[in-house]
Amino acid sequence: MKRFTLKPTLLALLALVLIVSPVLAYTYSAPYVITETGSIGYTMLATIVGSNNQWMADNGFMEADALDTRIETLGGSEKPHMVASERILAAVPVAANSQTNLLFTTGNADLSALNIITGRNGYIVIDDAAALEPGNNFEIDISGYIDTSYTSGESLVQKLDGAGLGFRVYVSAATDITASIYDWIHPTGFVDAGAGWNNENLAFDDNTATFAMSNAVAVSPAWSEWLELTYPAITTSSVRFWEAGFGTQIEVDIWYAAAWHNVYAGATIGPAWDTQVFAEQTGVTATRVRLQHGQGGPSPIAFNELEMLGGLAVTAAGVPVGEHVVVVSADGANLDIDVDGGTYTGTVALAGMSVPDNATDWSLMDNSTTDFTQYWDYYKHTVAGTLIAHYEPNTMILGQANTTYPEVASTSTNTTVAGTSHTVDLPGSVMNEDLLLVFFATTSNPTINYPSGWTSLFSTATGVNGTLSAAYRIADGSEGNTSIAVTTSASVTGSAQTFAVISYQGVPEVGTAVTGAGAANPDPPNLAPTWGATPVLWFALSSDDVNITVYPANYTDGALTGVAPYLASARRELSAAAENPGIFTAGAGNWVANTLAIRGKGTATFTNGSPNVVGAGTDWDSFLVGSMIESDTDTVWHTVSSVTDTTNLTLTVNYTAAGGAGHLFTTKSRLPDREGALQDGVLFWGRNPAGVIVALGSMVSSSQPLFGGEEAEPVTDVLPAAGTTDWFVEPAVGGALLTNPLRPFVTLMSDSTTITELQAWRILGLALVLMLTTAAAVVVKSHLLLAGIVAGAAIGGMVALTIFPLWALVFTVGAIVGGLVAERSPSL
Repeated sequence: MKRFTLKPTLLALLALVLIVSPVLAYTYSAPYVITETGSIGYTMLATIVGSNNQWMADNGFMEADALDTRIETLGGSEKPHMVASERILAAVPVAANSQTNLLFTTGNADLSALNIITGRNGYIVIDDAAALEPGNNFEIDISGYIDTSYTSGESLVQKLDGAGLGFRVYVSAATDITASIYDWIHPTGFVDAGAGWNNENLAFDDNTATFAMSNAVAVSPAWSEWLELTYPAITTSSVRFWEAGFGTQIEVDIWYAAAWHNVYAGATIGPAWDTQVFAEQTGVTATRVRLQHGQGGPSPIAFNELEMLGGLAVTAAGVPVGEHVVVVSADGANLDIDVDGGTYTGTVALAGMSVPDNATDWSLMDNSTTDFTQYWDYYKHTVAGTLIAHYEPNTMILGQANTTYPEVASTSTNTTVAGTSHTVDLPGSVMNEDLLLVFFATTSNPTINYPSGWTSLFSTATGVNGTLSAAYRIADGSEGNTSIAVTTSASVTGSAQTFAVISYQGVPEVGTAVTGAGAANPDPPNLAPTWGATPVLWFALSSDDVNITVYPANYTDGALTGVAPYLASARRELSAAAENPGIFTAGAGNWVANTLAIRGKGTATFTNGSPNVVGAGTDWDSFLVGSMIESDTDTVWHTVSSVTDTTNLTLTVNYTAAGGAGHLFTTKSRLPDREGALQDGVLFWGRNPAGVIVALGSMVSSSQPLFGGEEAEPVTDVLPAAGTTDWFVEPAVGGALLTNPLRPFVTLMSDSTTITELQAWRILGLALVLMLTTAAAVVVKSHLLLAGIVAGAAIGGMVALTIFPLWALVFTVGAIVGGLVAERSPSL
């Protein structure tokens, strides 16, 4: 009995070894393709593509923390990248008019951290917190790519209030990185050459209740003597002074470049700070003031206080474009900057200065004006020797970016010549899930047809001379800087405006178009959308054969395209159940006008002391988990812990601000603080620039590690793949499998675990092969060759059903040979 038991067991194990390795524990890859069509080259470009990475993690295509992912070249060279729940970002050089072919891969050995990438025009905000205030004892560490060729003051780190006080690390000039502290600085001495003042030191004692007093001054317009107040050499762009009301006119000069320069001459404002801003100057060593008095006779004039906005700066010069580690530190005595471990350095004495404590939020990686720092490895923020904040993401970035009102992210306009096919330019920057709008106006009264994939909203003719139409499409991300062909039933000229809109829900709705023949002032109709009162982005539209001169009241961003037809649009943010835009101002003509509405994200009720947030007209979903949410009224960020349904979510802590009902709100993705002290960053995502299209292809299996083993790095080749037969093509879940009666049981397994449906089919297929092989071996006993043939037939059946790949047929030979060997080996 043992003999017959051992043989089937060995044969079954052989089948298992032959088949189980290729079908379990897959790794995956997808093409990540960047196409530049705008004739602009980028030394380094942060790119973004939409991707449902949370779904891929939930279904086993990648790890939950995304640390097993890579962006790499076809030759296997890894590039900086970041993975968020709804997008993938990568930073690479991009040549003009080129296609850059990369791979997004999963199943790799875990990284220690992902990069930090915001995308072009993106940035990071950190809420102001007492623990982050640097004072005069701190260290700021940044590792990342910095384009030092820019010269317009791009900020790596910034915390400046409205008066310009605070701290900043920035590219100050080509190849120069500067750290500056800005604060109001008191003079350190005085010069009273004319002996015209008394108690001069009280003009800079940090007390507006005390004052220096001039000698008696004759009746106006006589002036006092100059009071000169001295400084160590500083960089400054502002002066403020307090004069209690004895003087009516004041003049203020500053000394630099061996001369006095006037920065203000005018009336005093009485007992209050009067701040005057001027072009930044370096090497300022003194300021002087004089006043006219407003008294009835000769009398002295009091002057209370003067301060200069001082910029204490230290610069690391000669820093080239590229990856750098920047360390800015202060130890109570000096302010230092060190780039790349002593390669580029600078130091300056603090001279008593420290970073002022203000209520402004921190801004990091500010690409909002210029895309100059495309990726970071980390940011560390240390105060008084204690690491307070550490941003170096070791998990997938969670959260969803939305604003209450829809936003126009990109636009384009053009006109077309007479014909029946019209090229309409789409916006230069388009990303998947953008709402694309086309407004198209023509002469005459043709039928207007949009291409496949576009939905017409309306098309209305004046009946005399002109037609206005609109259509929309949900973008797939390939449309940026491209065009569509709009056809007309007759030869006409046209005018077009196109828009890419984000932070919307649903589809646009339009009113019933209104026409006018020989009438002035196109008047769009009242529109009451089906969704009721909620934040809406409204468009007023008009096509006229005479020029539009004024847009409807309260509407902004007016755009006028073409000449007869004159296509006009303007837009307005308004939370209302209905809207009647008012008139476009124009002379008598033939026109069509309409109103279009795009639904926003609703409003929310925040309650102080409660973690629960209740939405109205919202479409919240699980992607919001991990997001940062802010009431636009309270401007305090909180983290979303869970989402119950479309109108209810819970915060990780009780709401700390005032709260209230009907608040507009903003949600952003969260950059976690690895110190865990709730100093999480708020990610303001950028967009791809005009002319850059990023596409992510389908995920396919790329390598197959051993069952129970570590996932191996996918093997890539420098040369492109050579063409082959379909012998090696991986079968998909399709065809007969989609209608197989066993599929509900298979999807039950895949939906409730992290394995994919195809993996579930293969697990069941392996079980069936094992069962049939064992059963045959037991039944036929000594004729194990027949059991091998049964195993081979079972494998063939799995291939026929597309459960196993075609190359699995090779193992039928192994099964038959194994059966033959077992039958001819009586010792087993």
